[in-house]
Amino acid sequence: MRCLAALAFLFVVGCAGPTVVDEARKQFNDGNGDEALALLQQAAKQNPNDLAVRGEYFRLRELMVAQWLAQAEVLRQAGQYEGAEALYRRVQAHDASNSRAAAGLAQIEADRRHRALVATAEQLVKAGKYREAQDVLRPVLTENPQQRDARRLQRTIDDKLVKPVIVTVQLRPSILKPISIELRDVTVRNVFEVLQRASGINFVFDRDVRTDQRTSIALRDATIEDAIRMALLTNQLEQKILNENTVFVFPNTPQKLREYQELVVKGFYLANADVKQTANMIRTLVKTRDV
Repeated sequence: MRCLAALAFLFVVGCAGPTVVDEARKQFNDGNGDEALALLQQAAKQNPNDLAVRGEYFRLRELMVAQWLAQAEVLRQAGQYEGAEALYRRVQAHDASNSRAAAGLAQIEADRRHRALVATAEQLVKAGKYREAQDVLRPVLTENPQQRDARRLQRTIDDKLVKPVIVTVQLRPSILKPISIELRDVTVRNVFEVLQRASGINFVFDRDVRTDQRTSIALRDATIEDAIRMALLTNQLEQKILNENTVFVFPNTPQKLREYQELVVKGFYLANADVKQTANMIRTLVKTRDV
């Protein structure tokens, strides 16, 4: 009799249908994550002591939450805030204390506010009100220095407001006159004396220029400007234009280039940086106290 009872029990167990866990896994594998979680959640309420159901619920929830958070972040960065917000809300529906979902929703709110400010600043730029646009952008770049549209607009504003102060001096038009010149084994000073007589340009030499160095130059149907350039190039020299009829000639060496290079003055507006901290950083980089 006992043998028959045991056989009957085994028959019932063998013929039993799929469990809740099996059904939930099937739903999950079919892409129905919400249905799988709902099924397990309902089963856990009906039988709180079923550890298999509870364990499977938390396992699937962890997988789904990670997936939803990743999808939400992609949508948020693409500016698709409604879709991202829906996913963050879905995470909170299953995990109310999830910090990443809360942070994502807060970031969406900030992104929307930043986008509105950037749109306002863009209208101000179109109206030529660059200072006002910069003031509107300042809080955006302070809160999110990597905001792409704000950075792009700030560069546009900088191009309009911050212009290099460069004093360009040009030689008199006489340097464009045609010239044919052929000098063989003469000194550098002789070459520039010939060019001076032909153009009316005065050449002043740095003390380190070897004016007694021998050189040759031959040009036909060229301009005086070309002849000056050739004389400089073939003798490792460089020039600095002082005024329309005076050129300063110096050796083309790194030391002399640093000494005589044109200085460019440019202003920068600090929209999202601490002034003292920036000054200390610049002082360290350029190794000077005059900052």
